[in-house]
Amino acid sequence: RDIDILPQQERNPMKLAIFQPGVQVIAGSLGLSRVNGARQGSNEVKLDGIDITEPGSPALGFSTAFPGDLVSEFRVITYAAKAEYGRNSGGQIEIISRSGTNQLHGGLFEYVRNTALNANDFFHNATPGGIPRPKLIYNAFGASLGGPVRPSRTFFFGSWQENRENQ
Repeated sequence: RDIDILPQQERNPMKLAIFQPGVQVIAGSLGLSRVNGARQGSNEVKLDGIDITEPGSPALGFSTAFPGDLVSEFRVITYAAKAEYGRNSGGQIEIISRSGTNQLHGGLFEYVRNTALNANDFFHNATPGGIPRPKLIYNAFGASLGGPVRPSRTFFFGSWQENRENQ
């Protein structure tokens, strides 16, 4: 629930990792951030126990992005990880996906950010003659659906999200 109610533009739970103690964010790139001074490539991201870290550039934010509706649990371990977490000495991020239930549940969402709805910057207005607002049209929308395949035995859950940005 906490992930759902937090105001996130991209609705990507990986962005929440930067708020953990010991995470040093490299300006302009979450992916190149370090955890407790470890090398950039020494972080690990697991989804349902399977390593989803990009092998070509194993960094904090370069793992596959996925919708926030897909996440049931999200945990970041930044210090003294046990041996069960694998070979990496940096941050360990564990994500557990949602599953279906005996009842059919789903949801739709859309987040809109539009130039027409944004105020102009103070300094743009203070400039003689004024500077117009920069164009930004951002839409994030998606859906999720879960339910039974065989009641009390087999379940499904699916989630889809799309982002469109025009600047």
